[in-house]
Parts: sequence; C-alpha cells; structure tokens
Amino acid sequence: MSYLPASCYSDSSPPSPSILTPGLPSSPQFPAPKYATTKGFPLLPPSHPLRTQLCSPHEQSPVSPLCTPKGHPIEPKSYPWSYPTKKPSPVLNPYTQDETTASRLVHLLRIPRRLRPFLLLATCLATFSFILVSRTISGSSRASVFWPMQEGDFAKRDVYVQQAFNDHAVPGKVGSASKEVKVEPFKFENVEQEFAALMSFVTATTSNVMTHTDPALPLDPSLVLDFDPASPRARADLELVQSEINALYPLVLFGKMRDPRYRELKSLLSQVKISPPPLVIEVDQRRDQTVFIPTIARLLGTDDLPQITLQGKPLGSYEELVEMHTAGTLFSHFEATGAVEVKELKKKSRGERERERLENERVLGPAPVAAF
Repeated sequence: MSYLPASCYSDSSPPSPSILTPGLPSSPQFPAPKYATTKGFPLLPPSHPLRTQLCSPHEQSPVSPLCTPKGHPIEPKSYPWSYPTKKPSPVLNPYTQDETTASRLVHLLRIPRRLRPFLLLATCLATFSFILVSRTISGSSRASVFWPMQEGDFAKRDVYVQQAFNDHAVPGKVGSASKEVKVEPFKFENVEQEFAALMSFVTATTSNVMTHTDPALPLDPSLVLDFDPASPRARADLELVQSEINALYPLVLFGKMRDPRYRELKSLLSQVKISPPPLVIEVDQRRDQTVFIPTIARLLGTDDLPQITLQGKPLGSYEELVEMHTAGTLFSHFEATGAVEVKELKKKSRGERERERLENERVLGPAPVAAF
C-alpha cells in the first residue's frame, strides 16, 4: 500500500477511523496518532520530529546543481554576464531594542497622522513670517541708504525756494510770510522748439492725439512733452528733444492722401535712397485733423499743402520744389545741411511694384463717410 506525500494533502475533510496508517512506527517519544485520514496528516512545522518521516524523497534530497538540457553541469562563473549575487540587506525594525542611528532617526520622524495637518500649517506660517520679516528688514536698510540722498535733494530745493523768496522780497520786509513768489510758466522760445516738441509727440505712439485746443495759441508744453516742464532741467531736456528729432526725422513730408501734388512729391522722394528715411504724415487721416492741420499751418507759416520741412524749416511750396527737382538741386539741397544722405537707386526691389499697387488701391479707394 503506497502513501502520498504530506505536501499534497489537505485538512479540509474530517478524520476517518476506518483507515489506519500502518507504515508509521510507534515509540514512547513519537506515539502513533489515534486516527489517520484518507489524505494524510495535517501539515506540520519544519521543527516537528515527524516532519522528516512525512516528507517525500524529493523534499529530503538536496537541491541538484544547475545543468544543461543534456546533463552537463553549469558553473556560475563560466559566463561573462554572470555577476556575483548581492546579499540582501536586512530590513531594520525601528521597534527592536538594538537600534542603530538610522533606525532611531526613522523612529523619530514617524509623525502621527492626526498631527500632520497641524505640523504642515505651522511650517507654512513660519515660512511666511520669515519672508515677511526679511522683506521688512531689507526695505528698512534700503530706505536708510536712499533717505540721505533724498534729504539732500529736499535741502537743495529749500535753498532754491529761499533764494527765490529773497530775490522777490521787499527790502525791510524779508521776514513777512505773506509775500508770494510768482514763478513764470515754461514756454517755447521759438517755433523750431514747438515744432520739435509736436513731432516728438506725434512719433512717440500712434495713439497720441492732440486735445481740442486753440490752434492760434502756442502749444501747452505739458501736453506735448514727456517730461515735467516745471523741473529745473526742462530747458536742457527740450534742447535734447529738439536735437534728437532733427537727427531721427530731419526730413518731413506733410500732405493729404488724395492730393495729386502730394503723391507726386512722394514719388520724387522714392526715386532715391534717403538716409534717414523721410517721415510722411498724411494730415487728413488723423483723428485730430481739425486741430492738427491749423497748428501745422501756424508753425510753417502757410496753409498750402503739401510741404517738406528740413530740420523744422519749410523748403518752399509745391511749385518751388518741382522747379528745384527739374534743375537738379533738390537732393543737393537736402545734403547741404549734412543731416541727410541721398543715394541713387540701382534698381527697384522685388516688392516695389506690389507696394505701389497696394498704395494705389488705398489712395484711389472710396473716402470714409464724414460725420456731420
């Protein structure tokens, strides 16, 4: 009668007294069980004395060495890809008595789940407080550096005001506080400065529009200048603006878009290469044309358009400009001041005809409906 190994049995069925196990020896140390099951004994731990008698022969035999399918032994070091096996590192238990430094640190870093939100909130508050304090300290240090400089500027301003008060004060009544100092407002000295300020205002951005002011009166410097006219350096800043406009836009062409004379002058200027290129302003296409056109007429001394200005000075009427071009002295007159360089064009660029076609479509198109 043969028996199956204990590893293939199960304990699910109840023991049956009808079948005994005659193959097991009985001794005072290892008594035989009272009952035997049809499927064998229940599984025993490895340390049990009966385990060796219940194990099958293949479980008792040692592990066979690695072999090839034909039975040849395989040596682990015979192949280049065989690496020595790494010994697994033991898992540290932080709750044992023999604790190392790493295990003790892990144990200290274990935070209960209920306390984690409070710890996160405390960390955020501490970080925010640190940033706020650091910004406050840096701001106070910066203020301590710049305050003496500002204090010196205020002191100079007080000296200027005191000097002005002393100059306008009545002799013998210097200490009277009722005396008021009248400061004259900033004004343009000539038409060239006013023209340069207007061109600076127009070329700054395309959205700059003149307000509804009286064109017959001089322009208000605070409306067209990008600096404070009341500052002590206002006159020097205005001279700088004038020199900058004369260098960037020495040649300016004013005219109306659908005026054939304006288009003829524009084509004459396009026949040569002018450096820097001329500034073309179509006065009838501006939103502030009701104020801009009379202002330009007052600054140029004539309401006849088109007009070409060289460094803020008009060169003449349309007929005079055509005569100068016919005589061949127009471009030489441009170069006489040294602000403009004129060169002949060898040939037209590839997109010149396309630009001319688009310009003709824009000019010859229907005019917008004027609002009455």
